[in-house]
Amino acid sequence: MLAEDVNVGLPMVDWTTASTVAPSASGRGFQGNFGDAPVQIDPTHVWHPRNTEYEMFQTGNASHTLGALLIVNHRTRFDEPVFPLARIAEKARAEGALLDLEKHNWPWSLALVPLLKVDLYELANNHHWETEYAIKNWAVPAPAWMGLSGSGTDTERDWTLYGFQTYYALLNCGFHLRPAAGTANGVHPVPLGFSRVYVHLDEPFGFDAWMRGLAAGRTFVTTGPMLIAKADGQWPGATFQVAKQTKDYRLDCTVQSEQPLESIELVVNGLVSRRFEPQNKKAASGSFVTEISTGFSPTETSWLAWRCFEKRSGDRFRFAHTAPWHFEVPGQPLRPRRVETEWFVARVKEEIARSRGIAPPSLIDDYRRALEIFEQIAKTAH
Repeated sequence: MLAEDVNVGLPMVDWTTASTVAPSASGRGFQGNFGDAPVQIDPTHVWHPRNTEYEMFQTGNASHTLGALLIVNHRTRFDEPVFPLARIAEKARAEGALLDLEKHNWPWSLALVPLLKVDLYELANNHHWETEYAIKNWAVPAPAWMGLSGSGTDTERDWTLYGFQTYYALLNCGFHLRPAAGTANGVHPVPLGFSRVYVHLDEPFGFDAWMRGLAAGRTFVTTGPMLIAKADGQWPGATFQVAKQTKDYRLDCTVQSEQPLESIELVVNGLVSRRFEPQNKKAASGSFVTEISTGFSPTETSWLAWRCFEKRSGDRFRFAHTAPWHFEVPGQPLRPRRVETEWFVARVKEEIARSRGIAPPSLIDDYRRALEIFEQIAKTAH
């Protein structure tokens, strides 16, 4: 953590890959008792030992992949197997933990969002590698409407945009997921913190303050550029109540990058609203700086976020992405696009069919509940 200057570490101390085995009993996690309190390295570096991963490759007695769910910053070890899911979520909530979707294209990922009211979504995840992009053609392919090549995992850029567009579709359905990041250092050949999340603090650094900021979405994720942005003086995660009269909200965004940016974009309700030509002014430190000030005048309930891409050799890139700001207009709820809700409904139906006769009845019932939620949301689509 000191070598990579990672201020907060949340290692998966407990880890299970079988639905019938509790994380505390699986033998796959770290051996030993690390306690239940944050471990201070120095005044600005700390890690917490109570984090758990349910990564389901074996369901019952069958080799049947479901996916991963991370639980971060809990208080006691999870002595329960993954099913029923409600029991896991209730324990996590009771202990003040956050639920992290990990990756968006695991088979069960989309169903977990409405079921468990997942908190975090890894926009920068452990398939973003500093070395060559390598994990291709796995799990659930991207839908055709995203306009990506192949399965959506064929190239580094496709994989990144697949994650972005899935996130946007979930936001459009009203799920206020906050961005997160992870590297799976120790499992994948990725430096600790290559994909990382920064939390804006208006108070002295501390583990509890940092976790509150993460939960509130006062964040940006990055594999390189530093993207600092405010809307009307507020950090990401803020919600504005929009009066009937149109107001122009001031947006300020500054990016510092090691190499020149190729693009910087303002995303509104899942679509690129504006692209800005990067200034790439050379700073005394050697970095490249782009500064943008613009306005936003919402006439309907909206969310917006900034993202940028930094050029790298060999057709590689690094990126950064803020958490969203939300703008709520009374009597005008946010409406998803029809292709988004149709995809969510179809995906859950596919998982019900794929898992019937293999997964326990409680998971099939959960999937049906997720399907009902998505079908209700679909009625509001346009």
